[in-house]
Amino acid sequence: MSLGIVTLLEEDSGAELKGKDERAWEKLVDAEYKRIYNLHLRLTADSETAADLTQETFVSAYQSIRTFRGNAKPRTWLYGVAMNCNRNWRRQMGRKDPEVELDDDLPDPEPSAEELATLGERRELIYDAVRVICLVGGALSE
Repeated sequence: MSLGIVTLLEEDSGAELKGKDERAWEKLVDAEYKRIYNLHLRLTADSETAADLTQETFVSAYQSIRTFRGNAKPRTWLYGVAMNCNRNWRRQMGRKDPEVELDDDLPDPEPSAEELATLGERRELIYDAVRVICLVGGALSE
């Protein structure tokens, strides 16, 4: 992880993210995609669902960044967004929340080469979605 990403995720108040700075969002996706994907994979035990929920997490985070108050680190806030996406999915599927808390120290399952390729493609889709939202949001505010 580069120094810029560490600064953004550990020290920044989230001002760059709140300003919907495209580079800041790309850094966030680069730094957190695998962690959020693995969280969803542990919670759903399904790689396709985990990938969909990961994409939904980043889109939801972008759309709701105004709710980020800066009381926590951006990565902590993103974790909360991911958990909310997972809870919403569970409700839609008629499933109950897991009864036990998951330990963050659990080893992450290593994705296969095919899953890595798919994750890369989905990451690009997220970048494209953020870019479109930036363009549309900028055009609407003018």
